[in-house]
Amino acid sequence: MRYETPQPFTVRSATIDDVVDLVELGNRLEGEAEFMLGSAVDPVSGTRLIKASLEQEIPGQPRSRAFVAETGGAIVGLCLCRELSHQAQKGIVQLGLGVDEKLRRQGMGLALTEFALDWASRAGVHRVQLTVVKANTPAVALYERAGFVVEGSLSRAARIDGRQHDLYVMAWLSPDNAGG
Repeated sequence: MRYETPQPFTVRSATIDDVVDLVELGNRLEGEAEFMLGSAVDPVSGTRLIKASLEQEIPGQPRSRAFVAETGGAIVGLCLCRELSHQAQKGIVQLGLGVDEKLRRQGMGLALTEFALDWASRAGVHRVQLTVVKANTPAVALYERAGFVVEGSLSRAARIDGRQHDLYVMAWLSPDNAGG
């Protein structure tokens, strides 16, 4: 069996200059990834919303961050982190992740996730959570490698291509920011 050598890539925080590419990649991922639980983003309003969330963090408002993986000057992976908005859930972030279909299983997803968790630790986030389709075993394994644990499951919580799927609820708890 022949294996391709992983392409070199970098992971960094997204910038305003990345907004159009983020919308395009997000929409492409939503269309190509079998277990992606996202929605297509309108190129106009979505661009405005992403740009606004990247421009400035407003004190007292939920924190949002976007991180990207790029290779050859192209953004090929993204990790979105959004703090939950209710006051009782400050310090809890919802994570979403996607990598270009042709470049999966080369370490980008894990690198993006670890980059996001490093940011979360430094930002005082005490919990990062996500949902993942239980049948998406590569993604479940990736999150477990990053330190997430399965906290429970949601039976038949997603319908994809006419089939019902269970979801795992997974979380990473910061050892540095126990909060209380």
